[in-house]
Amino acid sequence: MFVKKKVRDKNPVKNEFMPLFLCFIILAFALINYFEYKNYAKMDLEAKKIMYDIKKEKNKKRELEKQMNLCQAKNYIEKRARRELGFIKSDEIVFYMENGLEKNNKIKSNGDS
Repeated sequence: MFVKKKVRDKNPVKNEFMPLFLCFIILAFALINYFEYKNYAKMDLEAKKIMYDIKKEKNKKRELEKQMNLCQAKNYIEKRARRELGFIKSDEIVFYMENGLEKNNKIKSNGDS
């Protein structure tokens, strides 16, 4: 009967470095995935910031549109001109009271009592 001989690989160096090579491949794959995930997380955060800014600008636009609609109303323009610029109608009589005089009078009357 024939006795089978174990066939050995002709290149023993290949068998010795195969586990090391596989470890290197796995490590390289893990590092690539780590850096890609880090890049993804950074981009995701940036996208969230941009979405927040867009939302904020849309709210700002909505408020400006409200103000623009108010400014088109005649009575709003009149009220604002009176309050901020001191405009009056031609047939009006305006009385001004200074806050400082009222305070001084109150202090004097309290001191005399």
